[in-house]
Amino acid sequence: MLSAIMNKIEIVTIALGALYIHEKRPRWIMEYVENEMLKDEDIIISVDGSDTIVTERENFDRSVEYFTDVSAATEQDFSSDAVMKGIQISPIIFLADPHCYAPQLDNIIDSMHKEHEARCHWFYKYAYEFADKNSLTSLMRK
Repeated sequence: MLSAIMNKIEIVTIALGALYIHEKRPRWIMEYVENEMLKDEDIIISVDGSDTIVTERENFDRSVEYFTDVSAATEQDFSSDAVMKGIQISPIIFLADPHCYAPQLDNIIDSMHKEHEARCHWFYKYAYEFADKNSLTSLMRK
């Protein structure tokens, strides 16, 4: 969502306050497409907003300011080498690795997915060790 905001991409919230069930999301999106009379060339990116929590405006503003300060302002200013060295951050922020996805509320309540938790801990332990050995600690935050 932050990347969308920073790139002036419109964010629309649908089904706010509704009981969320994965099977309902496609129907909500189709209803939105039909109600807004979107065209074939319009692009829709679906984001599960339940993973986005902003606790106070000051933290949000500070995050946006940091993002704009250390990410490239234009495509020409972007350098993948600078990102790898920790000088810049990627203009897109996300976590999508196959070994450790967020199991939603399992992180804060007693989990029945202990094998997932173990795999997730292993993945991050390995990533931190790799970052330490290769002087990439600025890319990893505990």
